Amino acid sequence: MRFINFLREAFALLIKEPKLFLPKILLTAFLSAIILIGSFIAVTNADVFLLASQPEAITPDVAEKALFVMTVFLILMLCMIVALVFDIITNGMYPILVSDFYNKRRLSLKRAFRESLRNASRVLPAGIALYLLVFIPFSIYIVYASVTIRGVTELAFVILTSALVGAFLIYMLFYFLYPAIMLTRNSVLQCIKNNLALVKRNVKTVILATVIPFISTLISFGFAVISAFEPWFLIVFFIYRLLSTCLFTYHMVLNPTIYLKVQK
Repeated sequence: MRFINFLREAFALLIKEPKLFLPKILLTAFLSAIILIGSFIAVTNADVFLLASQPEAITPDVAEKALFVMTVFLILMLCMIVALVFDIITNGMYPILVSDFYNKRRLSLKRAFRESLRNASRVLPAGIALYLLVFIPFSIYIVYASVTIRGVTELAFVILTSALVGAFLIYMLFYFLYPAIMLTRNSVLQCIKNNLALVKRNVKTVILATVIPFISTLISFGFAVISAFEPWFLIVFFIYRLLSTCLFTYHMVLNPTIYLKVQK
């Protein structure tokens, strides 16, 4: 099966060049802190979210608590924006590194990072646009769900499910966008067109490849929420985050590996 060959090639590259794990390890450490703090605040202040849809039940104490929660989430959101920018730049490194590997050039994280920064005017708008395609509809839906759904468990399930489904579809549609931008000099619009054409011709491969990071993300958020209830679960969370970092790095190597093969 062709997809199995892609998996083998990406795995062989990582085994030969383990330094490819470093960028994602640094990013994961930062994101893990954000996820844990956000999950803890959300779980321990669930009553604030419920009372938000019942104005008559809001007291001065609840209002003060809500202000604290909003402030924390605003800070976390700013931290997340910084992390997302770094994530986009980091993602732009992997097509360069994989291309260098297949062209038998020495792999340099520093050179790949500089190359990604030089393409920031192309890769950042594209990357941010992808996040917004998920974030804006999702945010509108959160507001709607918070008002119409009363149960905390049901609300959490609906939000998480819709987020994952939406993100999965967007990510699948633009699966080849990073390598298309980083490995060609075409305009971003042309890269988007080429990406969609490649996805259309390789739907089965793209779906299989997209499943890898999303299963990892789902389990990761599950551990984060459980950790807010059971502190000892933090150990499991950190162990899993380390494993998921390896998985995401593998995926970022697999992505341009597939691109370089199918675009021929």
